[in-house]
Amino acid sequence: NNIKDLSGLRCKVNAKLLKNGKVVYSENGEVIFKDEGISGIVIMNLESIYVNDSNKDSYEVELDLLPEINISDLSEYTLDGIVNKKLVSYLKLYNYNDALKKLKSFKLQIKGTYEFSDAQVVCGGVNLNEVNSRLEYIKNNTLHFGGEVLDIDGRCGGYNLHFAFSCAILHKLVIDNEI
Repeated sequence: NNIKDLSGLRCKVNAKLLKNGKVVYSENGEVIFKDEGISGIVIMNLESIYVNDSNKDSYEVELDLLPEINISDLSEYTLDGIVNKKLVSYLKLYNYNDALKKLKSFKLQIKGTYEFSDAQVVCGGVNLNEVNSRLEYIKNNTLHFGGEVLDIDGRCGGYNLHFAFSCAILHKLVIDNEI
């Protein structure tokens, strides 16, 4: 979709990740429109599910740009009174009823993800099947792995940091022979 005109706009949304038209994940949060796509924590959390699926066909993102307002109540509003001016300008391409529907179901086809250099969290690393509960490499128990070295990625919000710190604590307990 050509959303370049919305670049710089931030909106509180309900974002849904759809595969073959069915919701596979939904979350409320803020989306940021960019020249070439969308971003924001809610989008990064959806993206984590998308990138871990080997079959990336038939995915799209659906944004409810007015999650606090029920669609049946929208007829009481004018676009200019409730929606950012950039979005109003973008939606002027549609008649009023179509614009209202678009606000509640703004669909974007997924064409890919941002580059590695733009990532906050990435997948990859030592497979979890290759370490035991003490995070020792099963082929050589003198070698320990933890944190981002392991193939694990959590949702945004400190989960990856928490996991890394927890691994460090576990390593300290193992080294001190406390577990």
